[in-house]
Amino acid sequence: MAIHYAVIDLAPPIISGLRYFLSAPFIFLLCRFNRQPLLIPGKEIFRCGLLGAFMLVGNNCLLVWAEKTVDSGFAAMVLAAIPIFIALLDTLVPGGDRLTRLGWSGLLLGFGGLITLLWPTIRHTSFEGQGKAASSAILIVAALCWAIGSVLSKRFKMQRDPLVLAGWQLLLGGGLNLVIATAIGSWSTARWTHNAVLGLAYLTIFGSLIGFTAYVWLLHHVSVAKVATYAYVNPIVASILGVWVLHEGLGAYEWTGMFVILAAVALVNLSRTKKPAVA
Repeated sequence: MAIHYAVIDLAPPIISGLRYFLSAPFIFLLCRFNRQPLLIPGKEIFRCGLLGAFMLVGNNCLLVWAEKTVDSGFAAMVLAAIPIFIALLDTLVPGGDRLTRLGWSGLLLGFGGLITLLWPTIRHTSFEGQGKAASSAILIVAALCWAIGSVLSKRFKMQRDPLVLAGWQLLLGGGLNLVIATAIGSWSTARWTHNAVLGLAYLTIFGSLIGFTAYVWLLHHVSVAKVATYAYVNPIVASILGVWVLHEGLGAYEWTGMFVILAAVALVNLSRTKKPAVA
């Protein structure tokens, strides 16, 4: 919902850039207070930059772009499929956890839910309605980017404290968004309205400084599948707020698709995963 208000007056790369770039100094201050070294090897800087590119540019900037033409609740419903993509990618990468039959059942159910959610858009797409169809495709790419970043983050096994790594990811990912904003001339069209500033402030404090830092910390201490259970809460809260505050209209297909996706996520997370055999 905060993105909905901010994107009316600010370009997507400005929103995604500032919310992350402004959060990084506060993370670094906290690290210094805890006497943690801020400098990290060049290899880990590259990895933090790569993760920032996937999760903070590929995911968030595309999400904001999509919300220029789709409702916030609908966007949250599509992104609820992220744990499904994470489970699939984790199965495919070498050394990942293979899904059991129950997990594969959840995976197939999740894609069925995603098709159900998108069906009205697919069915009614015309020349005039291509905007929502394109935004739906962008949201799926955004979900894939977050899933790729999450799986890579777990695979990289970087040695520095997760809080320090989160600060570097925020700095580099946010900085890349700001470079994009400058390159495409977004600053000249920015309007710093009351709603835009409040929306950006909320995203910076709660979405980035608190939310993203907690997510990175969890990725280093808990399995990726368990971390992804946040997807149970996100779409429901976003959809209710969208209907209640923004008066967004969601039909039977959208609600059915969301609950099918959530049921699929539950199946994937409840299924026991199998480690691949070591040769």
